[in-house]
Amino acid sequence: MCSLAFTLLVTGAEAAARDDGSSSPPPSGVQSYVITGFKWAVYQTPETTTECPEGMNAGPREQIKAQFPNAVGGQTAPGKMTLEELFIKREAANFWPQLADKDLDPLPWKDARGTVSYGLNLDGKVGPNDFTSPDGEPGIDNQLFRAIGCVNGFRETGTFANFGDLAARSLHYDRILIELTGVDNLTNSEHVNVTFYRGLDPVVMDGAGKPLTHTTQHIDVQRGAIFVHSFHGRIVNGVLTTDPADLVIPWQSYMGYSVEATEWLHAARLKLKLTPDGAEGLIAGYADVDTFFDAIARSRDTQISRGYTNTALYRALHRLADGYPDPVTGANTAISCAIKVTFVQAYVEHPTVAGVKQNHAGI
Repeated sequence: MCSLAFTLLVTGAEAAARDDGSSSPPPSGVQSYVITGFKWAVYQTPETTTECPEGMNAGPREQIKAQFPNAVGGQTAPGKMTLEELFIKREAANFWPQLADKDLDPLPWKDARGTVSYGLNLDGKVGPNDFTSPDGEPGIDNQLFRAIGCVNGFRETGTFANFGDLAARSLHYDRILIELTGVDNLTNSEHVNVTFYRGLDPVVMDGAGKPLTHTTQHIDVQRGAIFVHSFHGRIVNGVLTTDPADLVIPWQSYMGYSVEATEWLHAARLKLKLTPDGAEGLIAGYADVDTFFDAIARSRDTQISRGYTNTALYRALHRLADGYPDPVTGANTAISCAIKVTFVQAYVEHPTVAGVKQNHAGI
């Protein structure tokens, strides 16, 4: 199962002023943050020649031009179809890419190359398709990077990345909250519980456009139940890591015509550097290929500006999928991935029933 507004949280009634040290215990052992930015973790070099030596992938304009170099109405590709027939087939393929003719995309898909990628070691192994992280950790699983690393829209300055940061701060649908309980301190805590929620309140910005700390989030009880998930974790030297657990994330990109979507992650886990006022790092796991593609396909009008076609992307995702094989066909249904995230501190208000405040297990 890989646009999202995360909030790691503290119960509002128990919120108190922090000192400057991350070694001080938070009130009642609860610490929280709200996510202020997120993007698919795509490693890139300044010249792009390491990961994309053959350049970027082709969008629909380039694919069509390869078939119809001097396209005019009624022109027929040798032994194939007219230009109008091609347009109709492409429109249908946006909805049923698994049935699309492969000749819709004559230009080949370009996988990202190289040996370095962001991500985590999800399977505990070091395999031939694995990467090394930028800080030298081997065995990194991030096949999604191979699939989208040479698509302009997914790169650091691409539209998906830019709109992801805007969505984290602006779209209420993406307002996910995460609460840490059982925290001894933010430097070292052997056992902590991490719970995801969706919130109801905006991310508050200061006059300079930066997210404010010490704001409050209320939990979305009515529509947010699908997004409640708990993880066991630990904090070592200021870094939170969690054991794997399935996770569902609300995912709506910051586009006026986007619709609400979800990302389903198998065996998701977090690796976040924590401070009293913020956190940053990765959420990694195995993204369900079909739900990932569905979220992308809903913004299909942006294929031209982002540099891909739905049919070519769909085939690349299924070809590179590396987890959770279908019990009947044996084909992998999920692809390893990572999301880069940033946070600021926030508080959470749990709902009350007859005046009694509920914890995460009681909503």
